[in-house]
Amino acid sequence: MNGNVIPTTIISTFPGIGAATASSIHPMLFRKLEFDDYFYKKPIEKIDPEGENEVNPLWPDNYLRDIKALDHSGMYRGVFVSEEKTIRNLMKKQMIKYTIVCPKKDDEKIKKILMGRYEKKFKDHPLKLGLLTKNYDNILESMLNDTNCTTRIEIDSLNLNGWYGWAY
Repeated sequence: MNGNVIPTTIISTFPGIGAATASSIHPMLFRKLEFDDYFYKKPIEKIDPEGENEVNPLWPDNYLRDIKALDHSGMYRGVFVSEEKTIRNLMKKQMIKYTIVCPKKDDEKIKKILMGRYEKKFKDHPLKLGLLTKNYDNILESMLNDTNCTTRIEIDSLNLNGWYGWAY
């Protein structure tokens, strides 16, 4: 690797943990690949919040293609990707190393903070809000039990804001 290329870390982040915030505050350091931009056929703004929405027939290959392209691009210090187990399994098969960032399991304060973030962000999308709140514990267990990640960072409520400071 030449001295001009920034080593990129692929980071599978728990919903609401702050990846969108980090990538908007530090766009030269971070990029977030939004799950919804790849999964649905229509942009999230045009999705029926109550109804069924058509899955993009290119999913998940379209998402994985961009992860692979950014993994070795040297353009960003970190690329935030979905917490989806499907994506993590595909990254394992493609030998893409990734870090997991998730809340600590028994921190009820962080769970309450994240639930509040979901309610604010998805107030117009009750289907998505319901899925996140209903599956919080299952998503977290899946991430905590993932043995394929190279690193796992468990965030507590005291370190929720600014946990991405390692990239500076």
